[in-house]
Amino acid sequence: MKQNPTVHAIGNSLLSMGSEMRQLRLVRKLTLNELSTSSGVSRSHLSAIERGASQPSMDVLRNIADALSVTPDWFFARRPGAGPMEQACVVRAQNRRNLNSLYGENAQDVGYTDNLLSSTIGGDFYMGLAVYAPNAKHPLEPMKKHEG
Repeated sequence: MKQNPTVHAIGNSLLSMGSEMRQLRLVRKLTLNELSTSSGVSRSHLSAIERGASQPSMDVLRNIADALSVTPDWFFARRPGAGPMEQACVVRAQNRRNLNSLYGENAQDVGYTDNLLSSTIGGDFYMGLAVYAPNAKHPLEPMKKHEG
């Protein structure tokens, strides 16, 4: 039996959203229990969302995003491309996610805009691109340090 392409796309989208959520939770060094407490969403529902087995409501998504200190759109990585390798590895300029928001920084305050070049923040390594405004002064903390 052939699968409906729309159903397949929705399934991939849910799986991708859940994966992004899990990766961000791990970057924030939170357990499912801790995220459950801070978001007000049950541990089992969070687990199901991360596995792509459940679709959260907008209110639940907003609660999770607030608990992780991002906007809900963070979980919807834009990955267009000609094929699976391009979708997995290449992030075009218009599709890059802002890392300033991930770190809770204001680009004007720190003096640069930081964007995610990697397709994900998961794993031990991801790349960012810092763009300084013309004539910008160096930031107070010139080097960001994190695991990876």
